[in-house]
Amino acid sequence: MVKKFFSCYLVNRLDVFLFFLLFGCVSFMYAQVPNAQLSGTNAYFRGNYIEAGLSDRGTFGAPNGTRPSGYHNSRFSSLGFIANPANDGWVNYDGDYFIPGTPEEGFAIEINGTTYNNNTRGPIEEIPGSITSVNSSTSYCAEDAAEVIWEGSVGGIDVHRSYIVTENGLFIKMTTTLTNTSSTTLNNIFWMHNVDPDNNQGLSGNFDTTNSIEAQASGLLDKLAVVRALKILLGSLPTPMVL
Repeated sequence: MVKKFFSCYLVNRLDVFLFFLLFGCVSFMYAQVPNAQLSGTNAYFRGNYIEAGLSDRGTFGAPNGTRPSGYHNSRFSSLGFIANPANDGWVNYDGDYFIPGTPEEGFAIEINGTTYNNNTRGPIEEIPGSITSVNSSTSYCAEDAAEVIWEGSVGGIDVHRSYIVTENGLFIKMTTTLTNTSSTTLNNIFWMHNVDPDNNQGLSGNFDTTNSIEAQASGLLDKLAVVRALKILLGSLPTPMVL
């Protein structure tokens, strides 16, 4: 049995949304070929308006000090993800969105009552795995993209995670595929993706965000769940992150 889940981090200034389904594309001006590369056991990937770092646990947060040439400073010891929705050549950019304070960003699977969790916090790694490939030429939404693949296995289930940024997008699309590799039927399988947003705490000094549920999946024909984390900086417009 194979089960697939979609999730997406979308940035609109300081608003971060997490979509548990596919989100669309946007177009802007500048040109920089999407890039994904390994550095030790971590991976870094970027488009023109978003840059991210992934640990070998499959969670966001790779060492900022070893980020590749051309990547911008996350303002913290790790790079989770940063973005330039202002489209000003990274003069005024936002983030980091996850890393301030005690980082909380990860995923978990429950198999018949037993939960396994990977998280930036701790760090926690209960689903053994690693980054298996990076790809800078994936075609997605009619434009080039950078992709990182993480694979792990636990309790008879293989976990395959794809992380994609497009050339001109302001989102990170994540696709999770679960495959039963055991010889028996596995029941009561649940998947979770969680984050504690700290939008632009490095700029404001404030950890607070206003979090809300924007949409809730209600059945087979409505599979979209959306949560939103909003921070408003003094003298600025509302700036959201959507999950």
